[in-house]
Amino acid sequence: MARVVAPNAPDRLPLVRAIELLSELDAAAFARAVRDTWKAPPATSPAAGALALLERQLEELGDPELGLRIGALLVDRPHHGSMSAEAGWTLRWKALSPHLEAHLARSGRSLKDYLASLDAGGDPHVAQRVQRMRAA
Repeated sequence: MARVVAPNAPDRLPLVRAIELLSELDAAAFARAVRDTWKAPPATSPAAGALALLERQLEELGDPELGLRIGALLVDRPHHGSMSAEAGWTLRWKALSPHLEAHLARSGRSLKDYLASLDAGGDPHVAQRVQRMRAA
């Protein structure tokens, strides 16, 4: 997991691959990676914006499993051969969104407000995912 924030590009593990690996483990491993291993990515890291978003979502949601599932959707890049094609991504979002909405409702928040608060941190791929979540 430390290779996600490696200073040299040839040594880096793409964030989407790390999330795929973490999806196979207990969600606590995701929380540890976000809070400890990925805490201070180099400014030159292409994943810096997405990592900041993952950290904010983990803190805001307070649920590692939900944070992992939302994070996986946000960083998914099908053109890199990741977990799903676009249709699969849409199905995963439609399956997860009611759980997210119920979780947010328990704290008096709406899904619409939550999605409006998402900041892609300058990552165009994450921005596209956020836009698709808002449009669905």
